[in-house]
Amino acid sequence: YHASSRRRREIAITPELRRLVETTVAAIRAMLASGVLPPPANDARCRECSLKELCEPEAIARKDRQTALRSTLFMPDDAQA
Repeated sequence: YHASSRRRREIAITPELRRLVETTVAAIRAMLASGVLPPPANDARCRECSLKELCEPEAIARKDRQTALRSTLFMPDDAQA
């Protein structure tokens, strides 16, 4: 079902599709169990995303910014220069 068009679409559930879904579910479960999420993609989908402010794909995509943020992560506020 597509919410924007309010139309249903039939999908043939083939053995290949079933395996793909099972593999994807297993990968997502492993990711959630590990507690480590992949970095955001920072692509065209991000422009209109309602979660952009929470995700901050631009900040994550910039490795130099990540390094700077990590270096001050556990410093008290008065020790940061």
